[in-house]
Amino acid sequence: MIIDNFGLSTLFELAISGRMRKVIRLHYVNKFTEKEIAEQMGYPESVIVSELIVAEQIIKKELKSKQCDKCGKPFYTSNKKAIVCPKCIEENRKLIQKTKENKKETKQPTTKVKKKKPKSIYEILREKEKYNKVNGTNLSYGDYVLLKGE
Repeated sequence: MIIDNFGLSTLFELAISGRMRKVIRLHYVNKFTEKEIAEQMGYPESVIVSELIVAEQIIKKELKSKQCDKCGKPFYTSNKKAIVCPKCIEENRKLIQKTKENKKETKQPTTKVKKKKPKSIYEILREKEKYNKVNGTNLSYGDYVLLKGE
């Protein structure tokens, strides 16, 4: 029997005794078997089974049974908006986590692009003079900058 968190909280409120609440918690939340619950609580197994039978009757009477849109299995809830069972929600959560981890593993490390330090005006003037000597021209600073694109 699958019960979501909304259904469990409603079930805890409807539980007749503290012992029933503990049995419900151990069985539905911690997934203990009847035998394990009996050993832990120190009651005979028949008492635990009877508590679980009463809990199932409360579940069927008070909680709505819905079909999971993903897997098609019935689950109990008190949430009117619930359309997917808790198992499918958990599987989806694990799948999302797995894809995030895969993205982290395959992601290429980003390298920072180093910005070029702009040339000082004196360097540009030296280059302009050298260019004018080599090419026999008489370019001004503005003409040289336009020519070189610096």
